[in-house]
Amino acid sequence: MSALALTLAGCGKSYTYKYKITVSVRDHGELRSASNVVSVQEAPTINNGAARPVLCGEAAVVPLRDGKVLFALLKGAPHVVVMGQFQWLTSPTGVLLNRLGLETQWSWKDDSGIRHLPDTKEIIDLKYYEMPDFVTFGELQNPTTIRRVDPEHPEWTLGEGVRIDKVTLQVTDEDVTRGGVDPVLPWLNTWTEFIDGSKWGEPVHSYRSRDFKNCNRLTE
Repeated sequence: MSALALTLAGCGKSYTYKYKITVSVRDHGELRSASNVVSVQEAPTINNGAARPVLCGEAAVVPLRDGKVLFALLKGAPHVVVMGQFQWLTSPTGVLLNRLGLETQWSWKDDSGIRHLPDTKEIIDLKYYEMPDFVTFGELQNPTTIRRVDPEHPEWTLGEGVRIDKVTLQVTDEDVTRGGVDPVLPWLNTWTEFIDGSKWGEPVHSYRSRDFKNCNRLTE
């Protein structure tokens, strides 16, 4: 049975699929990797745009040397928008549709691509601008030490000898991954908006709890 779910969601249809991200890091010659499965539900709005997707899943966690940890978040990284480039935004839907040669204008023009998406199983090697946001912490117990990791130059934050070897993305039928973030960030409170519980998120550069762990849906 297809993983696609077509349901009534406010103004019309919604589309559900699951993706598997695998992050491979070369850490002083040693290959370290982590994989995560996340469920995504997309829906159009009345104004022919796309509503914020509903996610269920967690950030991928890659342990490195010297107690450092790399997190591949549920959201995309900030990039300058370049014509013809599809970026990981609040979900990787646009990236997947574009790289798989499927129709990308699903929210207002043609939903054949997103309807077919759950049936695809091709593994995609992501370009740097298609990747999710990567972060690390100077001190894992201190949320205000969060720092963004540039996938092209991870050595700037993770130190010399560390590079992101490959990031792959694939639509899957596997179960959503759970339990990877809590042991590493036991202080993370998903009931607060920002990771440090502050009102405006300035000390943590506006990183939200849902960027690390999110499952605000009733079904997967």
